[in-house]
Formats: sequence, structure tokens, C-alpha cells
Amino acid sequence: MIKLGFDEDISSTITTYFKTTKEGFLLRGDKDKYTQWKINAVTNRSKCDSSPSYFEVEYWINKGFSIDKAKSIISNNARRDITYFTDKYGTDKGIKKYIRMCDKRKYSLSKEGMIKKYGEKEGLKRYINMIERRTLHTSSNTTSGLSNSFFNELILFNIKNNININIDLEYNIFDYLVDGYYKDKNIVIEFYGDYWHGNPLLPKIRHEWEKIEKQKYDNRRISLILNSSIVDHVLIIWENAFKNSKLETLDRCMKFLIKPVLNLEINYHNNRLYEKGF
Repeated sequence: MIKLGFDEDISSTITTYFKTTKEGFLLRGDKDKYTQWKINAVTNRSKCDSSPSYFEVEYWINKGFSIDKAKSIISNNARRDITYFTDKYGTDKGIKKYIRMCDKRKYSLSKEGMIKKYGEKEGLKRYINMIERRTLHTSSNTTSGLSNSFFNELILFNIKNNININIDLEYNIFDYLVDGYYKDKNIVIEFYGDYWHGNPLLPKIRHEWEKIEKQKYDNRRISLILNSSIVDHVLIIWENAFKNSKLETLDRCMKFLIKPVLNLEINYHNNRLYEKGF
């Protein structure tokens, strides 16, 4: 009998060849395109951060500046984008300096950064107010908006339950940006949109062949992430679970972050949470 198609190894190589990943670019010999892709990825990561920042007029007005002065400051800060650093220091050094600047700004808006600056009581109060404002202004009409809303709600849920869990958002592991990373327990947290990742418990959400291909890619990606020396566990939360059972989902996530066992996927089926270890 004649066998049609490719064997698994060849099929995997061809799939990787056409992927927009580091492996795909290098396999095609597109080193320059990979460099530009990496710059764009870092830039987009910065833009996706929905937290109040130096680039918002409200931030400077709250510090006592006028609207015109706030706009002037923002305009000057905006010039120090990733292009400014790569033009001045070269690609590799420029990217590192840009990431360092972003991390410094990110720390100033973290719970630890605010407590260090304002003291424990006032710093925690300011941090909670910032997260609550961010939650109110986060759109729940898109997958990215729901993802941001989930992490904001999870942070508030932990604080209100007196649980000291600090989650780094948009964390880089093996050139993959994971949604969240809990350093104390080496846990990666991923929020899966039902359509984009092809929720297996929602049969009509995408064509079956699309779901299968997407799940293969996600599984390979998670396997690579788990091979990292700084990752011991992966927690996957499906959009369906968060939308249909928010408090129960947040509670289950918190318990897993406190006492992780292997890896966990949280979904929603038959009017209840559905959990699967892997």
C-alpha cells in the first residue's frame, strides 16, 4: 500500500520551517529578519502592558504637572523607544538596554517598587488602587482584554486573601513570551483564548483540523518551556473557565500557586470547572 504524506520528522521540520519563530527564521537563513522580528516582539510586549505608565497624561497630572507639561514630558520620553537604543548601541546591546529600561519602569509600578518608595501601608494602598483602576479600564471584549482582566483579578484576589504571590507578566522564556511567571515556585501561567487556542471542549468554535494543528503547536511550545531550568510547573487557564466561573477559577489558581502538583489545565464543561493534569 502506498503511504501518502510525510513521516513525522519531515512534517515537523517543514512545520518549523514556515513558523514565525526563532527556529523558523534561522532554518530559512533569515538572520536579519529574525533580528527585526525580535525587535518588534520586544516593542509589542511593551505596548501590550496595560498598566499606568510614564506615557499616560494622568500619571504626570497626578504628580502635579499641568496637561501641557505632561504632554511635553511624554513626548520626550517617547523618543527613547527601542529604535533609539538600537541606533545608538547596536541591535544586541540596544535591546538589552531597552529591556533594562522597561524592567526599571515596570518595577516602579510593582507592589515591591511602590512599597519601597512609599512604605508598606501607603505603597500597598497605591498598588491596589492602581490594579483596581486597571481592571475597570480593561476591555473584556477581546481575548487580550480578558487575559489582562484575569491577571488583574488574580493579583487582587491574592492580596485580599493575604497571599503574597508576585506574578511577572509577559515573561521571556526561550524567546517565548509567557503570559505570567511566578518566580518563587517556577510556575508559568498561560491564559488560553477559546478561539485562538481551539478549546477542545467547545466543538464548534473552530474547524477541527485548525484546532488539531494549533494544539500540536501549543503542546510543542509548552514542552520546550518545561525544559527550561527555571520552569517546574505550567498552569493553563481557559477563557471559558474564567468567563463562566470567575471566583472558583481564581480560587483554584491561587491554591495551585501555593501548592503546585505537576501541571494543571483548568477549563469549563457541563456547568462546572473541568481540570486536567499533564
